[in-house]
Amino acid sequence: MEADKQEFINNALANLGEALDRNLVWEALQMPGSGVPNINGRSIPAGHESLALVGDRVASLIMAVDSLLDGSGMTTTIQQNYQNNDKLAAICDEAGLTACINCNPTHEGDLGGRTKKATVKALIGAAYLTDNDTEMAKKVMRKLGVLKWEPVVTVVEPDVVAGAE
Repeated sequence: MEADKQEFINNALANLGEALDRNLVWEALQMPGSGVPNINGRSIPAGHESLALVGDRVASLIMAVDSLLDGSGMTTTIQQNYQNNDKLAAICDEAGLTACINCNPTHEGDLGGRTKKATVKALIGAAYLTDNDTEMAKKVMRKLGVLKWEPVVTVVEPDVVAGAE
């Protein structure tokens, strides 16, 4: 188990590209029922769920503040994209994090979107708690593509004046 633990943590950190607290990353990778009862002396009966709650709040704060400061008015669009299970699950897959999740020993088959979404949120929470600052969480969110959004661009053709050359 220790070898798997180190491999999962190392792979997750390599995919995130940031130096996060290894115990927090290990917690973020715990599917509920994974069989890991505590990490660093702290009980985690629901796996990564508590850390995902922190990550969810931190991510919402970062998105709201960024939208306010850049004046984009995109808070609602960004929040909707963030809350979409399919998008966060895809982010987990694309970032290579799904393979790092420590599953419930009785789990069979593919992991569901809810587990993947919670893992992404828990890793954002781990990034925040690594140094109790939103900057590390923001770096992880950017690396994962959580802060990426596509603005709607409207192209306006210039008026054509009849008879003008």
